[in-house]
Amino acid sequence: MNLNDLLRAKSIDPEQVLVFRHRPFEPELNNVLPWLASKKPDIFNAYQQTQGPKVEKAMLSTAYVASFIGREPGKAVFVGLYSIGASKPLTLTEYWQVPAHIEMKAFGMKGFRGEDEGSSSVLWFDLELKDFYASWKGKLIVHWPRRSGHGGVGRITTICLSLLCSKIARLTPPCRRGMKSRSHGKS
Repeated sequence: MNLNDLLRAKSIDPEQVLVFRHRPFEPELNNVLPWLASKKPDIFNAYQQTQGPKVEKAMLSTAYVASFIGREPGKAVFVGLYSIGASKPLTLTEYWQVPAHIEMKAFGMKGFRGEDEGSSSVLWFDLELKDFYASWKGKLIVHWPRRSGHGGVGRITTICLSLLCSKIARLTPPCRRGMKSRSHGKS
């Protein structure tokens, strides 16, 4: 069983889903991100609502983001499925006026740096959490395919399900080897 199977079971086209594996390079933010996803979901969502130019471009032509947090090599923990709504540009000043960005800055988040990154604005996406296997949040662990490139965002979602909990994990067949995932930027 893989993520595509779960998406299709809910009538969602896997080609319309970007898969994020969040693993902030800032050590403190990386440590606190699972807690934010669990206890402060609005703050976590703000973390993923702005991305770099390559991922922005992909998000403009995609309907959903499947969000995961990377906690160890080759694995990621499910956070949720978000529909991608409207987007709007934020200037550097507007970006740092968002209360969630201010809170994450206290955890070491570097965030958008404007002209330092070659852009005067960043797109902010309206991401709405969907009721997609919501009870599996923080429980579903997936095998994250190792690949070259940025590896944090993928378009193809043939990610193998690993563990949900011992009772459910025994019910799912093992994932077939050789499934591929295409990289598409970074998150």
